[in-house]
Amino acid sequence: MFFFVRLRGPQPKLDIIAIARELAHLQTGDASLRVLFDWSELDFWQFEAPSPATIQVWKETVPPVSRAAIVHHPKWNRHAALLAALLRVCDAEVRSFLPSHRDEAIIWIEGKPEGGGEADPGQGLGP
Repeated sequence: MFFFVRLRGPQPKLDIIAIARELAHLQTGDASLRVLFDWSELDFWQFEAPSPATIQVWKETVPPVSRAAIVHHPKWNRHAALLAALLRVCDAEVRSFLPSHRDEAIIWIEGKPEGGGEADPGQGLGP
C-alpha cells in the first residue's frame, strides 16, 4: 500500500515543512511510508531553497519514508531534486518519473526494496 500526494494548479513555493506535516499525518504505527507525489498538474511553482532552520524542522517532522516516486514535468526538476535529497538523507529510495510514466511509478513504488545503490533521480525523465 502507498499514499498518493497530489499538488495542482499554481503553488506559492516549495514548502518542505507542509510536505513533512502532511506525511506525518499519513503515518499510522511504526511502518515507514511509500508515497507517490503527483506534480503533473502544477501550473506555477516558484523555487526557493529552504533555510537551514527549515531543513531542521523537516528532519524533526518528517516520518520514515522507505520509497517515494515523484511524477512531474522536467520544469519541476529542481523541486524534485530537493525533495529527493531530503528524503534520501532519511534513507528513502526515490525516483522521478514523467507524467506519461505514472503507471511505471506505481509499479516501482509497490515493488520490493532494491537494496544497495542509490536510485537515479532522473529515472524516467529521458527525452
